[in-house]
Amino acid sequence: MEQALEYYRKRFVELDRNGDGFLDASELDAALPLMYAKSGRDLLISLDRNSDGKLSVSEFTVIANWLFQLAKSPTQLTMTDVEKS
Repeated sequence: MEQALEYYRKRFVELDRNGDGFLDASELDAALPLMYAKSGRDLLISLDRNSDGKLSVSEFTVIANWLFQLAKSPTQLTMTDVEKS
């Protein structure tokens, strides 16, 4: 479990291009191929737990871990996996 959390923390840092400690819709655009989503804004709306318009590292790791558990494949997550749960 700790390995998975560390993995997602590293992905968060990679996505956080401006280094402010949050992910906005434009930064989430880089995750679109992984998540099979239409836009970073769609991802933000789906994943922003406190509705502040950005994702913190804790929101990101909690959500990423939850999504990882929904995935049918250990290496790939699709929006279909999420929508079926």
